Amino acid sequence: MKRTGILGVDALTDVLVRDLFRTTPDAQVFLSPASGERVQRLSQEFPCWTLDDPQALVDEVEVLIISLDADALAELCARVQLRRGLTLVSLVPGVSSQALRKRFRQVD
Repeated sequence: MKRTGILGVDALTDVLVRDLFRTTPDAQVFLSPASGERVQRLSQEFPCWTLDDPQALVDEVEVLIISLDADALAELCARVQLRRGLTLVSLVPGVSSQALRKRFRQVD
């Protein structure tokens, strides 16, 4: 199982985390604590890690799932760099994974 990070834990990603652990109990999941109470609940129920810094989370994972609103996404893209080889999954309405990747700075 690849190390999976989630930036923007909402109702959809909550279900995703629950299903991931149901099918793969030894999953390695990293969550952004900016999502508050939902992240606390998931971290108590499942062996998830929380990282305070979005860049630290991105640096730890092989698969990155992003589920943010437009304002939070713009702020995140300005603060975070993606590395080559990182699998990026967009759950941002109307934004494909390819379009999302273009918004981030890339590390060579």
